[in-house]
Amino acid sequence: MELAHGVPSSPKYNLESFNRLVADNQDDIYTLAFMVIGDKDAAERAARTAFMQAYLDLSSGNKQPFHWLVYRALVTAFRQELRRKVSVSQDAELISDEIQRSAWRGLSGLPTDLRLAVALVDLAGLNYEQAAEILGINVRQIRRRLAQARALIHSRIS
Repeated sequence: MELAHGVPSSPKYNLESFNRLVADNQDDIYTLAFMVIGDKDAAERAARTAFMQAYLDLSSGNKQPFHWLVYRALVTAFRQELRRKVSVSQDAELISDEIQRSAWRGLSGLPTDLRLAVALVDLAGLNYEQAAEILGINVRQIRRRLAQARALIHSRIS
């Protein structure tokens, strides 16, 4: 899952360009949100919130890349949704292939911090440094969280 990284070059952020970026990335962001949160409505809210926050950041002059702003806002939205204690359910229509179903079974019971680390590195494809920066932790902590999460996931799907 890789996001389009294009950001308009005009000094004033262009809504049309932003809408193209959203259209190019909305399915991946929604899928990631669903894999972390486990609820269709909550995943839609989280994805919408992340895109809106990224737009606000870009239009106010933030020079961070689009994908970084979306992921950072998505992590915040994940935490908000998970704090609401959204009920976790599996939705076979959205998770069509066996690898994703296995991943969902493994992810669904992980603590939030571990789930976010796995989502950013293993599902979104960010490197350790990028994921650590987005989560506001150091690389050693991201590696530790991933090792813990992967061990828990392995024990659940084996």
